[in-house]
Amino acid sequence: MKLAYNITYVVDPQYVDRWRIWMIKNYLPGIMETGCFLSYRLHKLVGLNSNEEPTYSVQLIAKNKIMLQRYQRNHESNYMRLLNHQFKEKYVEFRTTMVVVDES
Repeated sequence: MKLAYNITYVVDPQYVDRWRIWMIKNYLPGIMETGCFLSYRLHKLVGLNSNEEPTYSVQLIAKNKIMLQRYQRNHESNYMRLLNHQFKEKYVEFRTTMVVVDES
């Protein structure tokens, strides 16, 4: 059963453009190179109040629980350190895991 590992980021507006470019060009391709995920999607939340900080969601799709756990055990701490090194105190995040019920 496929899992979606969702990471939501709230990013400092002064750094959001740099953060987004870095995520697309460096961070997410690196995570995909681990071989733990089938695909990813980067979403920007819309409909927020104009005074709220930019919020993004990354969904990493794992083939199964074993592959997600492999990422979490072998790679996640390194990627979290890398992100923190680039953007320390410029974002907050929270993580959730969801079962993919249907897709097309």
